[in-house]
Amino acid sequence: MTRPIESQTDEATIRNELEGYIKASGSDVSEQMRRAQSTMDLYFMHGQWACTNDLPEKAIRSFKTCLRFEPNAPIIHCALSRIYLTRGDLAKADRHARRVLELEPYNFKNILTCHLIVSKLNRDPRLQDRLSLSIRSRIATVAKSLGTTAPAWPWGRHDVASAWGDEALRSACAEFKARKFAVLRNVLPAGWPELLRAEQSELLARGNMSLETTMHRYVTVDAPMASVANYQIASSVARVAGQGVIPTYSFAIHYVANGHIKPHVDRPQNELSMSLSLSVTPSGRDVSVLRAGPADSMDRLDLKPNDALLYRGAEVTHSRDPVPGGHTVDQAIFGFRTVHKSHCYCI
Repeated sequence: MTRPIESQTDEATIRNELEGYIKASGSDVSEQMRRAQSTMDLYFMHGQWACTNDLPEKAIRSFKTCLRFEPNAPIIHCALSRIYLTRGDLAKADRHARRVLELEPYNFKNILTCHLIVSKLNRDPRLQDRLSLSIRSRIATVAKSLGTTAPAWPWGRHDVASAWGDEALRSACAEFKARKFAVLRNVLPAGWPELLRAEQSELLARGNMSLETTMHRYVTVDAPMASVANYQIASSVARVAGQGVIPTYSFAIHYVANGHIKPHVDRPQNELSMSLSLSVTPSGRDVSVLRAGPADSMDRLDLKPNDALLYRGAEVTHSRDPVPGGHTVDQAIFGFRTVHKSHCYCI
């Protein structure tokens, strides 16, 4: 059956816009477009690229079109939930997150997202309790598999690390407001640095971290326990930044000799980033050296394990000095996005 002319025109418009986004990013248009094997693929890719370009209305329209093809696609409901959450539309975010719970009850990133939304709405205590139990169960299971003790979650007022004490927090707020970055000492509460280190070591040993050759490092995105920490720490980050934020992604990194980052600023979506030092080997010698600040005068920031740099990623130039031979550095990056109608985040 021939599709109506308006559908063909709309599809052509979407294709042209998508190719424009890809070209503007510097990516190979032909290579990327080969992924669009169906009309749904085309709209899904368009939604992703529109989101990357902070065009939430276009992204929402494309993802909703995808639901006409496949109304039970969890990945589409996940995308819509996160876009609405970033825009501050909790009711719509809640609806799509709950749909993912029905379709994929063990989707852990969505469990965290749904818990965050339900907690903010504060009108479904039974679901909130169920989600909390699921998160605690996953923490206990992972900790046991790694041979560590499951740490407290959520972090109560007596569990928090010293970075979030009143005096330290006031100092961090003032530094961040003046310089757009701040160093935080002793960030994660007891048990959490050990759990994240163990999780990262296991991922590396199993070959589940990808090698980035030019930067001499191994990476992976959204490891389960790192994601829990990312979500849990968001409210404290919001206090330092002085504005509402949502967690976006966690990024585990294992640097080997000569591991480094050249001076750069991040893409606009990386509004707030936290670089947390997890471990340095051999122990006893601090080689986790970051630099941040104005491009022509970056500060040297020596971070010990469980210290972190919180910075406005798209505004503050940052880099890492090469890791010396015979050393390795493990780090976790936590990303955050401010809540705003014009903002878009779906992955």
